[in-house]
Amino acid sequence: MKDLYTSLIKAQSEFDKLTKEKAGHNYKYLELSELIASVTPVLKDNGLGISQLLCNDEQGRPAVKTVLFHGSSGESIDSKVACDVVKLSACNTAQGAGATFSYLRRYALQSILGLAAEDNDASSKPKRDNDLTPKQAIKNVKDAFPGTEIETKPKQGKKIF
Repeated sequence: MKDLYTSLIKAQSEFDKLTKEKAGHNYKYLELSELIASVTPVLKDNGLGISQLLCNDEQGRPAVKTVLFHGSSGESIDSKVACDVVKLSACNTAQGAGATFSYLRRYALQSILGLAAEDNDASSKPKRDNDLTPKQAIKNVKDAFPGTEIETKPKQGKKIF
């Protein structure tokens, strides 16, 4: 798992900040298509890929199995999340199931990558004092796996550290 985790730590230092821009259903959220468009190039640059499989849990509820894999080593981690079908007043059952799968995919992807979208307004919470910087996260991996080398490359000409 060393290759996958090393690549994931590196990718986490390169992800752009995610913001909830879409308004609907009395709250703001990050659209799934925007999330995928934002993370896919960074994952690819670090030899990582994502697969999200639609399935049901043991109770028959809609579920999503998200797999994060490292291409060259074949290492992978996965998670499965389920919930009841969302009942929306103006939607039929199939549309409710589609909304449920989109919701599960969006949050499962953010979760497996260690990301969280923030509100893009003044009411957003300030950064916590105990949040790790990318440099601290890389140091933690190097401490946990002595001898590990993690290359960081500037994104769009910006210095990372």
